[in-house]
Amino acid sequence: AAVRESRPDGAVVLALPVSNREAFRSFALGFLDHAEILGPPALRREVVEWLRSVPG
Repeated sequence: AAVRESRPDGAVVLALPVSNREAFRSFALGFLDHAEILGPPALRREVVEWLRSVPG
């Protein structure tokens, strides 16, 4: 992981190489509402679509 940006509120923007999208999705969702997938757009769309498909 590489820190791309440190924000004044304490948040950081990370660049992570992702080869296993399912594992990454689980990793990112572990942060609940404290994480946002900024890109690439296809990965962000994939996670958003998956979240919308989950009953709840």
